[in-house]
Amino acid sequence: MKINNIKATSTRGSSLRQRAFTLVELLLVLTILAILAGIVLPKIAGRGEQARETAAKIQTEYIRQSNIQQTRPSECPPRRARGPRRSRVFA
Repeated sequence: MKINNIKATSTRGSSLRQRAFTLVELLLVLTILAILAGIVLPKIAGRGEQARETAAKIQTEYIRQSNIQQTRPSECPPRRARGPRRSRVFA
């Protein structure tokens, strides 16, 4: 009785082994992704800080312009407030 001719793996197991990634390949891909994330994320965070600084500068300029306009003497007297409009149609 010879048993040496029997294969240790089935055909199903061997096809699965051909499609699967090895641990080394997965670790290599994860390492590359981590390096890329380390490069890209600080640049994205820096852009957010730049946006906040720009928004603060714009708001400061707006407030400065408003203060100048408020303190400048106007050329025309202020308008009088009008009351509610009355209907001209008589009942």
